[in-house]
Amino acid sequence: VTLNSVAGPGEVSITTPMTNPTEAIAGGNITLLSGAKISTDTKSEAKAGDIVIRAGNLTLQEWATITSNTTGQGSGSAGTITIQVNHLTMQGTKEDSASEISSQTTNHGGASGKIEIAAKEDLDMNGRSSITVSASDTHQRAGNIVITTPKLTLADAATIDVRNNFKGSGGGEISIKAQTVTMTGKT
Repeated sequence: VTLNSVAGPGEVSITTPMTNPTEAIAGGNITLLSGAKISTDTKSEAKAGDIVIRAGNLTLQEWATITSNTTGQGSGSAGTITIQVNHLTMQGTKEDSASEISSQTTNHGGASGKIEIAAKEDLDMNGRSSITVSASDTHQRAGNIVITTPKLTLADAATIDVRNNFKGSGGGEISIKAQTVTMTGKT
């Protein structure tokens, strides 16, 4: 399954039914498995669409990805990825099957987007899963990652990173607001 918004300002928005409408709490579950992908990409001057996900639980497993990217000579920027959930779980069972949430700019594209994650209960990442914002072969700055959760767990080579591999451009910032952070194995 692939949900796309390509080369236009469209937004991909997924909200599960509310368990408590007065507090705007989404209660349903969203699970992306076996290469399922939600993406907004641009290769032109138009901005890629934003991705907004609101759910009780969001699970990404085995190559599942949520991405907003900009590539090519266009100056359009990648969209913002916003995730508001109770629980976010990202898993990979093998070295090459990690799940990913990312925003990238490559080949002289526009700025990469921002990733904002609010997990009311916990964010659990394992099996080489990653949350990444990157910029390569561009003068644009990499975007920021903002994570707010009471409990953050990274295990088995899971990563949260911002990178830029081009001279003169700055990397973005990582902001993590958590009460407990647990890192085990190679992370």
